[in-house]
Amino acid sequence: MEEYTERYAVVTGANKGIGFEIVKQLASAGIKVVLTARDEKRGLHALETLKASGLSDFVVFHQLDVADAASVASLAEFVKSRFGKLDILVNNAGIGGIEINDGDLYTKLIMTKGAALSDEESRRVITQTLESAKECIQINYYGAKRTFEYLLPLLQLSDSPRVVNVSSRAGTMESSTPCMEENQRDIGEVSTHKFKSLRSFQDVGMLLDLVNAIERSFEIPLLQLELSLSFP
Repeated sequence: MEEYTERYAVVTGANKGIGFEIVKQLASAGIKVVLTARDEKRGLHALETLKASGLSDFVVFHQLDVADAASVASLAEFVKSRFGKLDILVNNAGIGGIEINDGDLYTKLIMTKGAALSDEESRRVITQTLESAKECIQINYYGAKRTFEYLLPLLQLSDSPRVVNVSSRAGTMESSTPCMEENQRDIGEVSTHKFKSLRSFQDVGMLLDLVNAIERSFEIPLLQLELSLSFP
């Protein structure tokens, strides 16, 4: 009889939406998951929700701000001391870096790639500040890269490591249209950082040891979640 090997996972940005569901599915499959969130209160609430679903033996919480190196280092130390290795990393944490002024128009913009909006509508869909753009890049690009680098030594201890990067429709290269380039240049610049970060991992020398363990990023369709109102 084949010996059962315990498997461990970390999911970033997991207190709600897609990240929360990924944690739930992994835990339901018998994988022990570290649910992480920047907001400790929301993260603990998500943990209690999963425990109420009968998953208390498979989910633990750890606060994580992917934009803070000390926070990521703390997570890595927690995983090392608690589990000794890591089998799965899901880089899900991300923000839009924009303020959506009209939710209906924004949904229309994403679903039609801007083709169904007038120039006036396109211009008033979102507002973006320099500070929000910087924060977005720190989280979506550097955050994913930083988390990967800190957890890589633990992934290397797994017999079958996997790294999954969650991107978005607005972050794919082919999503750009003349309308979006003209009227929503900021969206293209900021959201594409998330997608480009997935490719930038090839520049990390240590990645060579995990070249066959990196999953392609998968695109999440526009969902009616809180996330959709800040980013597709």
